[in-house]
Amino acid sequence: MGERASPDDEGPKGVVVAFCVLASVLLWFSFSMRESHQRMLEIPLEVVNLDESQALASRPPESVRVQVDGEGIQLLRLYYNPPSIPVDASVDNFDLTTAASEAITGVRIETIIPRTVTLQKDVRLRKRVPLMPRVSVVPPAGHHLVGTPRIRPDSVTIEGARSIIAGIAEWPTRRLQFQPQGDTVSVMVTLSDSLGDLIELDASSAIYSASVREFTEGSRQVAITVIGAPARQDIKFDPPTVRVVYQVALDQYDEALEAEDFYAEVHFDAMRRDTTGSVVPGIHYPAGIRFREYRLEPSALGYYFEVID
Repeated sequence: MGERASPDDEGPKGVVVAFCVLASVLLWFSFSMRESHQRMLEIPLEVVNLDESQALASRPPESVRVQVDGEGIQLLRLYYNPPSIPVDASVDNFDLTTAASEAITGVRIETIIPRTVTLQKDVRLRKRVPLMPRVSVVPPAGHHLVGTPRIRPDSVTIEGARSIIAGIAEWPTRRLQFQPQGDTVSVMVTLSDSLGDLIELDASSAIYSASVREFTEGSRQVAITVIGAPARQDIKFDPPTVRVVYQVALDQYDEALEAEDFYAEVHFDAMRRDTTGSVVPGIHYPAGIRFREYRLEPSALGYYFEVID
């Protein structure tokens, strides 16, 4: 029987084989990088020399396609770190040929698509417009927004071409939806950038604030007051009082039950125009208490007039 090779004999042979393979790959890569190739590359554009009194009225191309011929190492450099081609904004129709040749070095440029860039410019305008929050607050079960939400700052200065700026009456935020965890809502929301680089803003975000309260249902029987009735006109209602079922802030539940300036009201002029013999009263809420909605039981009241002698 033959002798088996020891691990010490196989180890050096494996290292030699790995080294040879690696050297072959490096040699192949080195020769390949020195060979000439043709490639189509995306090269970014950069607008320069734009007069301070002017602004771009439309977005120019972000890049152009450039077909080049050169060594592999140069193509690799351009692919991973492409230079930008400057576009002179003082020229309405700018030919990229010369600028591309100066920006892209080490290779031969064969084709540029497109070869010319047309810049649409207009007088630069600046104005202040209000912010339009697009924030949706989803309160927890039993909770509701109270008061008017606020956004600070409430306006933003926009600057750009007159043909664009003149038609903008407000500036929106990005859409945001969230559920608050407490009674006070305060969240940062970024402003929309839908017009890209054509519009400059003096702010990039704003603070949206709102209040959330927990509500519960309450009810009470209230009197009916007639507004605008003649002094000698007595009016009777059927029934004489009405039950109001309402939603009220939880921490003001007891206060709503005890408030004196809580009543139903009917305008006398509405009664004079009525032809059905019944009216739907409105509700006068006591000041300082948060109510949301209500219903009446019954929903309409019958009435009749009595003349006081």
